[in-house]
Amino acid sequence: MDKEEKERRNEIKRSIKTSQQEAIVSSCPIPIESLRGLFDFLDSRLTDAECDERFTIAFEYLGRYGFEHEAFVDWSIANGGGCDCEILSNIEEAIND
Repeated sequence: MDKEEKERRNEIKRSIKTSQQEAIVSSCPIPIESLRGLFDFLDSRLTDAECDERFTIAFEYLGRYGFEHEAFVDWSIANGGGCDCEILSNIEEAIND
């Protein structure tokens, strides 16, 4: 494979990744600024505590800002976040990669 072909393939991969990131963000039931705030909140809280394999900390954040829990849980699970720590490890990573 020559250099041009390799670069073309890398560009296709970047384009697909960007499209996937945009799809995750655009389908999120809370504003992106709030989602980033949730990531920070989870990160700070999970530094001192272990994940209980539920959405305990996320629900605290969502309730504090008046966001609907059920829609967020459905979206989170569909995007690889089945609990507080998976929101960070899967969703945040997918958006920020």
